[in-house]
Amino acid sequence: MKLSDYAKSQGISYRTAWHWWKQGLLKGHQLPNGTIIIDVDSSNHIRETACIYVRVPSVEDQDDLDRQANRLTEIALAKGYGVKRVVKEVASGLNDHRKQLISLLKNADYTVLMIANKDHLTLFGSDYLIILLDQLGKKVEIIEDINNQSEDLVPEFMAALRIFSQKIYGKSMTKLQVSHLLSEFQKQFAPEEH
Repeated sequence: MKLSDYAKSQGISYRTAWHWWKQGLLKGHQLPNGTIIIDVDSSNHIRETACIYVRVPSVEDQDDLDRQANRLTEIALAKGYGVKRVVKEVASGLNDHRKQLISLLKNADYTVLMIANKDHLTLFGSDYLIILLDQLGKKVEIIEDINNQSEDLVPEFMAALRIFSQKIYGKSMTKLQVSHLLSEFQKQFAPEEH
């Protein structure tokens, strides 16, 4: 089977398949004209196909999307998964109308869902989604980044505060007003240093 056909059948890019062949992960040979032929047997077929879901709560954190996506893609490939697709979304974990996540949950072309943190799936009730996906034959792998957990919750909290404040006070509340509310909240409820 040609390397390009193999890549399509595994849901990976040609470049990824080529790197795997160069690293000796795929058995095959190269014809004099340069075409790479992969020996098709059970050891060359990747059994699991992964879909990677990354989310950040606000546009200010957009750079973190690419960092998460690259990190999870590297981990998936190291585990031998074929990466079907990478889904990136900018939305609050409280938003239950996330188009990318809904599309992902409706799709059946992957066996593993990889997320950086359970809270990235949804802030509340993610265990229910994980149980449901398990019943549908999909494994959820959470690659927890312990160092960033507390940092991740601050933008989520700000987004939640903004949503609830807008519901209470109207849509005219600005980010500056929300930031002011958050700083007042932190002053009032922060643990006292002795």
